[in-house]
Amino acid sequence: MIANLADKTINDHGYDLCGIARTIAKAVATTVRTTVLQTKIEQMRVLVDDKERLPDQKEVLAAT
Repeated sequence: MIANLADKTINDHGYDLCGIARTIAKAVATTVRTTVLQTKIEQMRVLVDDKERLPDQKEVLAAT
């Protein structure tokens, strides 16, 4: 009963509850994708840093 009243009130003001829910779901999905991509970018940065340090480490090992 309360849910129906809330749905009616929202609809009476020109809002579509399903549309709002879809928008929120898309925002959550976008946030998850963004977080995953940021993690992958950071992992790539670490790998690039390791690759750039490798020649220096080879020189140190060759000198010993």
